[in-house]
Amino acid sequence: MAIFHPLRRFEQGGFTALDVILVLVIIGIAAAVGVSRSVSRTTFDLATEAETLKTHLRYVQYRSMRDALAPGQTLTWGLRFNAGSYDLLYDNDATSRRLPNEDSPSHTLARGITMTSSLAGSVLHFNEWGNPVGTDAVPLTADVLITLTDGSASQTVRVTQNTGFIP
Repeated sequence: MAIFHPLRRFEQGGFTALDVILVLVIIGIAAAVGVSRSVSRTTFDLATEAETLKTHLRYVQYRSMRDALAPGQTLTWGLRFNAGSYDLLYDNDATSRRLPNEDSPSHTLARGITMTSSLAGSVLHFNEWGNPVGTDAVPLTADVLITLTDGSASQTVRVTQNTGFIP
């Protein structure tokens, strides 16, 4: 016959709360390392370039509205798009002004990122009301889409045709 002793410890199987917490912390650290290695640097570069482009477009739009011209005069501010860069145009000259936070009137995209534009002439101007227009100062009939691609992913910057809104 077995005798029950109140101070005697019963044998129990299982994990303590400390064991469970320790395992969860280790799994969390391993997941964080795995996720950070799966996201490439070009993904961050792509997002950064898209935001920089939006900032430069808004700058050109603002300068066009601020430096409003009389009807019939030529456009002053614009951006000319190339495959791997874009240039700030002032009086159709890319050497007279600098882009914000740039050392030159040109911005070169990060390595591995290319750009395409839906513009026929690859030059975007804004009129005195901030509306996007082509090189002939005629309002555009469709939204301007500028797509930045890093080979595996892409981001599109849209300039709305009638309002010039850049979301």
